[in-house]
Amino acid sequence: MQGAPPEQMGASYPHMFLILLLLHGANAASNAPAGPKWQTLSGRPPQVIARGGFSGLFPDSSQYAYQFALSTSLPDVVLFCDLQFSSDSTGFCKTGLTLDNSTTVSEIFPKMEKTYKVQGEDVHGWFSLDFTADQLIQNVTLIQNIFSRPSTFDGSMGMYTLDDIVELRPPQIWLNVQYNSFFLEHKLNYFLKSLGGKLKKSKTKLAFRFLNEDVIEPSTKKTYGELLKDLKSIKDFAVGILVPKTYIWPLNKDQYLSPSTSLVKDAHALGLEVYASGFANDIATSYNYSYDPTCLAHSKGNPLAPPGKDTRPLIITHNGAGGVFAGSTDLAYQEAIKDAADIIDCSVQISTVHEIQNKSGIFSFELSWSEIQTLKPDIFSPFAQAGLKRNPASKNAGRFLTLPQFLDMAKASNVSGILIEMEHASYLAKRGLGVVESVSSALTKAGYDKETKQQVFIQSDDSSVLSAFKKFPAFKRVLNLEMEFSGASQPSLDDIKKFADGVRIHRSSVAQITGYFMTRFTDTVGSLQAANLTVFIGVLKNEFMNLGFDYFADPTVEIVTYSSAVMADGLITDYPATALQLHTSGVHAVT
Repeated sequence: MQGAPPEQMGASYPHMFLILLLLHGANAASNAPAGPKWQTLSGRPPQVIARGGFSGLFPDSSQYAYQFALSTSLPDVVLFCDLQFSSDSTGFCKTGLTLDNSTTVSEIFPKMEKTYKVQGEDVHGWFSLDFTADQLIQNVTLIQNIFSRPSTFDGSMGMYTLDDIVELRPPQIWLNVQYNSFFLEHKLNYFLKSLGGKLKKSKTKLAFRFLNEDVIEPSTKKTYGELLKDLKSIKDFAVGILVPKTYIWPLNKDQYLSPSTSLVKDAHALGLEVYASGFANDIATSYNYSYDPTCLAHSKGNPLAPPGKDTRPLIITHNGAGGVFAGSTDLAYQEAIKDAADIIDCSVQISTVHEIQNKSGIFSFELSWSEIQTLKPDIFSPFAQAGLKRNPASKNAGRFLTLPQFLDMAKASNVSGILIEMEHASYLAKRGLGVVESVSSALTKAGYDKETKQQVFIQSDDSSVLSAFKKFPAFKRVLNLEMEFSGASQPSLDDIKKFADGVRIHRSSVAQITGYFMTRFTDTVGSLQAANLTVFIGVLKNEFMNLGFDYFADPTVEIVTYSSAVMADGLITDYPATALQLHTSGVHAVT
């Protein structure tokens, strides 16, 4: 029913949760040059709909959120407005029915808390319909309503009206009229009636929004799950549907992907467009995605550009694909090779002796190889306490490898090289364990002393270890610098060059951070590269809690920043598959 005014829809379906999509001006998508055909109903790429603007960084539905979405997203981005009304029928954009969780209204008007019956349930809070537009605009400011997101912009912007959004001249606006029946009960339907006349002059679409399957839709008294089985009835009054993404690809009880449903195919067969909701970079999703939000944008049969293979940093693993399987196991290395990592690494000694850290532990050098083989691997989840576990279904999968077994696996693969890490060699030497000799012997026996196809990197925090490998001129020696520093003096650089060809630095040495935002890049990488030293940065992790706010909870943005802005020579990562996304079109560096 394209072009139908909203009051006509309200007459037939007075309480339906409708969404109104208003397209301003020419349809950018239809005027775009013809490209590869997608498996959408129109054959064009899926539309990006910014719910509340760029609400992952700025307060929801704020001026900055909408402006930033327009400046950073696709040219035809749709601005999503959850429509609410003041007592004098001014339309505001604000997600959720109550205002107190995302504005300062409870501080400014502490005595205005009310309780209303909404869909049969009592809802407590501060409601827009209890205030005039002037009261809200002149007194109330917006705050971030998700505590893991930045509060930096709290209190700096007032509430945004629909007219304010129109003045931004976005290509398209999506009006979500989710609480239409609530506002109708309070005789606040004048706005929609007046809007209907205006919409007759523009291209308009009506879409039906599905909530969770067990929720009852008030006008039909059926659950949304029941309505899902009768899409033909939706087609009678809407051109599309908006559904939670789990309607399309559900998760099982363990938070892994179940087989996808036929919803999109069924809806397309009826001529219904399908829009999916519930996407955010900083929420826990399926473990299949390995905390990489770009995985949600890739689907078989759609023409997304593959990662580029031009000049880029080396992708170096950290204990193999240690974010997917337990580190340093056969499965972690196999996954890294499958993910097309350039360099796979082997840490031949990781000790927890009290001289090195203030903990007791079980030391690998106190166990025989047969005893080590009986140990069960356990995947390391650095943010498990925050609920961000890594691949729990396979947390104990795999087996540990000897160095010769690792070298044989590398030789048989198509990786560009290997990185052998040796830490605490001096302490181990005091215990009669010659790590340098053992590694040298294993590399020679495997033929790496004469290897021409695969580059060998030797990494250590000990200059004497690196100096010992000068006898292998083809090997590249990398000094591991864990401490944070900014730049390097010429005497220091000269000393490093006596025994190393490159340096591995921590992420904290690349940029200065204040309040989880980057304030500036340091000259660390530049000074090292000016001295002709290769620079590796690590360890990169996908979990959004590991990322500064500048990276928008997207690990790919951090990767591209280190690649194109910082110009690192190599990136050490727990997730090599994600690192290889860095040349995918549409990802930009923070500069």
